[in-house]
Amino acid sequence: MYKHIIYCLVVLFVAGCGHSGGSDTTTVNPSADPKTVSFVFSVISTSKLPSNVGALKFKVHISDNYNIVSDALTGEISQASLVSAPNAPIGNMVFGIYSASTRTAYISAVNSDPAFRHGDVVQLTCTEKLSDWTANGFPIAGFDPTLMQASGMDSSYMNSFDLTNKLLVQTRLIQ
Repeated sequence: MYKHIIYCLVVLFVAGCGHSGGSDTTTVNPSADPKTVSFVFSVISTSKLPSNVGALKFKVHISDNYNIVSDALTGEISQASLVSAPNAPIGNMVFGIYSASTRTAYISAVNSDPAFRHGDVVQLTCTEKLSDWTANGFPIAGFDPTLMQASGMDSSYMNSFDLTNKLLVQTRLIQ
């Protein structure tokens, strides 16, 4: 009987060896649900604009960190993923297509506000792989939009203006 008790004590003692002390760390497996992030694209004028900003076209390379919901046949980006930014002018319309093979989105925005010269335009919502989230919950950088074309219209003279080189694009994360 004593042999069994001594044997159990030895097993417990050996099982406890190797522990360095201090606090235990526990690895927590995050849920399998992907995180959703939204990016807002804003335009800022770099010089005096001869007219309002009426139309914008962005090219966005989407990194492997993100997924966008789009139609598999046409590439049209879903309305769940692409909308006018919350602070965009009334009458702002957005639409876009996405190529999964090149991971490139082409996004257009048309604005009917004659006074719009800078501000939020587009909100793009993506899902991000959990492994790419940093410890503080913010996503690792994934893309930077390029302004391909910007134009404006002077309704008094019915002239159109190329504003591409007079605007910068900024991106910010909203959650």
